[in-house]
Amino acid sequence: HEGALASFVKVVFGVLCCAASLAVWAYGHQHQRSLHHSSIPNKRENNKNKNTEGILREVVRYGLGAYILNYLTVYTPVISVLFAFLGCFFSFRNNNSTATAIRQRQRMILMEDATKYNNDTLAKKTPPTKRVDLRPNILFLQHESLSGSVMLTTDEGRRATPFFQNKMETDGDFYVFESTRSVSGNTIDAMPALMTGCLPYTPEAIEWVHSPGRSIGYAFSKSFTNRGYATGSFSSTAHGPSITWDNGQYSMLYDLFAGGMDVVKEPLSLRYRMDNADAVNDRKMLPLLEEWLRGLDDENVTVAGTNNNNEERTPFFAQMYLTNAHYPYLKDNKKPPYSHRYFDALATTDETLERLFDILNKTGRLENTIIVGSGDHGDDPFKATWVRVASYNSNVLHPISYIYYPKHAMRDPSVGERLRRNTKKLTYTLDMYPTIQGIL
Repeated sequence: HEGALASFVKVVFGVLCCAASLAVWAYGHQHQRSLHHSSIPNKRENNKNKNTEGILREVVRYGLGAYILNYLTVYTPVISVLFAFLGCFFSFRNNNSTATAIRQRQRMILMEDATKYNNDTLAKKTPPTKRVDLRPNILFLQHESLSGSVMLTTDEGRRATPFFQNKMETDGDFYVFESTRSVSGNTIDAMPALMTGCLPYTPEAIEWVHSPGRSIGYAFSKSFTNRGYATGSFSSTAHGPSITWDNGQYSMLYDLFAGGMDVVKEPLSLRYRMDNADAVNDRKMLPLLEEWLRGLDDENVTVAGTNNNNEERTPFFAQMYLTNAHYPYLKDNKKPPYSHRYFDALATTDETLERLFDILNKTGRLENTIIVGSGDHGDDPFKATWVRVASYNSNVLHPISYIYYPKHAMRDPSVGERLRRNTKKLTYTLDMYPTIQGIL
């Protein structure tokens, strides 16, 4: 998005990628010829292959140097990508040919998937000991500026979030995606992408995500579906003019947060005193959520005469927009401070999550509730100046993303296996929307 600079980078990137492709092709072609034309390559051809491989090895070593420079914040992303490409190529260099190796790898993947996911295999799997065939409740948490990089890779970030870290390490139903990437460091782009599954980077896409009815909440709304879900939205950020007015800076967020919802709770209409710029402490929204859940059970008592039977409980879809980790970062003044206010905000976020699980447990909803949580993007508050949108490093582009999915609520036992594998793979905030749709 930086005009001439972006154009220059694109041109350089294209040239380097073309050069890399030609180098890989040239080496692979020579290697194939030596195998196709004689069972024992002659000495001259061997020397050519060794020279070519030697040159490429030196280039890969230089790529490691570029990576180190990048790690030291001397940013060289194009060079890093180029040499990562060459490094991947060398993983196949001992096969008969690059093309053959790739085909073999593809066959292995297809065979593996066929074995794991064909109907016969699934039918033979032992069903879980406890099974809930009810429609699951869905709780979707949108964390503003919550950095997974800071939470998972820094000592103080881990110390500030003991509940989250313990769930990640000991709860088999809790899945943390350790390599999630956001689409942007700007909420205007990142939040619509998280809640609609669409990347708003073209005029057509921007118009689409800004149109009413695109948010995941509409998939549960009684006004648009007959699924029978109660829907509620709980936002710790006030729905002020910047969100509710048509020409407001964040007007594209209003329908994402409030559209299709039976109940909308936010600080301005509740006349709450703001704690964190134009937001309140996230923990103040938790009693409202608990009250709403108990109200759903009261409605069940009126209709069915009892609320003890889970089959008679109204399923719910709730979303919570939590903003303690947003600048200026909410701090609990009753507790000793951390080295940076952002870690204080992480501690309050961790307490919010712990209380949330407690509420679901107290109301008897936890065993049939799937919790999907993600930051829209992260934050990098540790520079001399505030650079969250301007510094595209891992602190910004690696938000926290996680799912709590009780195994007995899974209709397909392989869901848990796939989720666990994906915790170690590259994922995107865009994946959350289709994941929730897949649960439906």
